[in-house]
Amino acid sequence: MMRLAAIALAALLELPSVAGAAFVPGRMRDLGPVAATTPVRVGLFMRYRDERELRSLVRLQGMRGSPIYHHFLSKAQWNAAFAPSESAVGRVALALRAAGFRLEPLASNRGIVVASAPARLVERFFDTPLRRVIDRHAGRGFVNLRPPLIPPALRDVVASVAGLSSLPIATYPRRARLVAQLPERRRPRPTPSPLPTPSPSPVPTASPTPMPLSTSTPAPNPSPQPTLIDGLAYVEGPMGGYGPVAVAVAYDYPVMHGYDGLGRTVGDIISSDFLDSDLASELRQFGETRGGVTNRISVDGGPGPSNADAALESTTDVEAIVGLSPGVTYDEYLIPALNELEMENAYNQVDADDLVDAVNSSFGSCEADDPTNEYVEDELALQGAALGVTFLAATGDSGALACPGSSGEGTVLGIEAPAAADYFVAVGATNPVLNVDNGAYLSEEGWEDSGGGVSVFEPLPSWQAATANVITSGRNTPDVSLLGGDETGYAICDMGVFVPSSGTSVSSALFTSLVVQIDGVQGSRNGWINPQLYRIVNGQGYGYAFRDVVGGTNGYYTATSGYDNVTGIGSPLGWEMAGEL
Repeated sequence: MMRLAAIALAALLELPSVAGAAFVPGRMRDLGPVAATTPVRVGLFMRYRDERELRSLVRLQGMRGSPIYHHFLSKAQWNAAFAPSESAVGRVALALRAAGFRLEPLASNRGIVVASAPARLVERFFDTPLRRVIDRHAGRGFVNLRPPLIPPALRDVVASVAGLSSLPIATYPRRARLVAQLPERRRPRPTPSPLPTPSPSPVPTASPTPMPLSTSTPAPNPSPQPTLIDGLAYVEGPMGGYGPVAVAVAYDYPVMHGYDGLGRTVGDIISSDFLDSDLASELRQFGETRGGVTNRISVDGGPGPSNADAALESTTDVEAIVGLSPGVTYDEYLIPALNELEMENAYNQVDADDLVDAVNSSFGSCEADDPTNEYVEDELALQGAALGVTFLAATGDSGALACPGSSGEGTVLGIEAPAAADYFVAVGATNPVLNVDNGAYLSEEGWEDSGGGVSVFEPLPSWQAATANVITSGRNTPDVSLLGGDETGYAICDMGVFVPSSGTSVSSALFTSLVVQIDGVQGSRNGWINPQLYRIVNGQGYGYAFRDVVGGTNGYYTATSGYDNVTGIGSPLGWEMAGEL
């Protein structure tokens, strides 16, 4: 734990930086050195200017009563105030060219300098050997043998380097799993490695008397957009799983009041595409009319090779987001693989484009595997927050055991990145029980495989510190939870067949859809909403903007009154949230 904390601190204090996914003895088999002429592509993440001021700005942008509430930066304002300077980027480019690297075009926000060179040159520049390996979990590729070093002359402007490992570091939460295929999931869990005892939690205090915090209850849309409701025969899919109608009714989404996402834009980062015909079938099945458009944006040559898990994930994401918000514009950022360079470049592209109001991430990795990647993703989400973009991520489908151990995947206590990062909303999954005739909410409990726990190197953020039951040793996840568990799942059309899909990736996509509907109600982006979510619950209690989910366990933590590491602060009531954010 101390080593990981030191890594994060080194990045912040401008000490020599490191990159993740270095050689792991016992987990990787060494196949020898990478051939000297093998091309290697790297990305150098640049440090922001005036980061302390930037963090203060982002906090005030989301604070009601602040003079800059919802006054988000334009791309030009970001570049002028906080982006890496042109002179800093010029220094890095000059050093790389002098060493023999070939530079790629620079994104407009000057965030990541991408370059390529033969492996031997890369090894010399970053002072680390590259080895070919077979990883027990990630497959075949190459990794750096020891933590790299940024050249001393660049350490004041470069925070980290990505690309020294070609292995994927993230996975989709097991996969966007089909409920019909889940009987085998009921087998006993593997015996976990010894787990630390959770830090003592504050003694729960009495919940505040439920009451609205503001008088700005939103009004129904005077010119309602076409809703997703066309008779309540659409609560469930043909083969089971709750449909978008059920979600909208149960969690009181603004689409029930005439706001279907029209005029808003969602981003989704994914390594595989979906079929337009599947989305059309999903919408037709549930009586919806598509009001928005789909844009596919390739990052680093993505998408990658066809992969059933990734394709199913892509299908789940779009049908959950667009299914709830048929008016939304859907920007799909397609990357070749879930490795550190491609994921960081995708987030950087989202920031540079400044097109989306919210961006969903349905993948994750054990945060201890690559803390520097989590640091960079958090920094890129911080940049997006200044522009007004809300970043969201699934907490994973391994319960509290998100990290790999000697006995396999998901056997060691831990949480997943990027959900663990401060500037991401971490979304977990629940099993709600709804009235199958009309979608009305009956009850809800935490899902046994929903990821949650405490960060080993992100300190407890101030916006969680005042919340009863949080564990004080670090950032707690999840923040919120909703439908995603496998008791019912969410109905999707995949390869022309209707099936129920489940997982925290469902939950994250559904909550992302809620965020952009709220943006539509308010006529504004909301940016970083984490402090406001906790402010609402701490100020008003439950029954207005959130429901308290008090049942269920994820194998280590148990859902209880108030905050817990299974369901977070609870599940949303979207219409009231729209008046409180």
